[in-house]
Amino acid sequence: MKNDSRSFADLLTASGLDFIKTYADAVGPWKPYLVKTVNDGVERTGDGTLTINDRRVDGSTGVIEMAHRKGLMVHTWTFRDDASGYGFKDPKAEMQYYMRLGIDGVFTDFTATGVAARDGLR
Repeated sequence: MKNDSRSFADLLTASGLDFIKTYADAVGPWKPYLVKTVNDGVERTGDGTLTINDRRVDGSTGVIEMAHRKGLMVHTWTFRDDASGYGFKDPKAEMQYYMRLGIDGVFTDFTATGVAARDGLR
């Protein structure tokens, strides 16, 4: 909105989600807004280099739960086979992690991986 000083992060607060609820049924934040990760210097992927894939995953930021309490669905993006990340080496495992946290949908360019992730949780 014109002259609105709120950032995207501001919209993921309780008052921001209340505002979104006035005009939408869902929110689609970028993955790092939903899961806490920590760069603790531990190489986890076995490739000998430290990247975002090596970050320790420390659970939900609380945005998913808060959005659901307010009656909003949550979709997040973008899951890719060729560029996973933020604490995950395996894109299927990454999608399943978010699905277990309760997201309602994913955006991916690799549909087969998304379907396999969903079906693997059934």
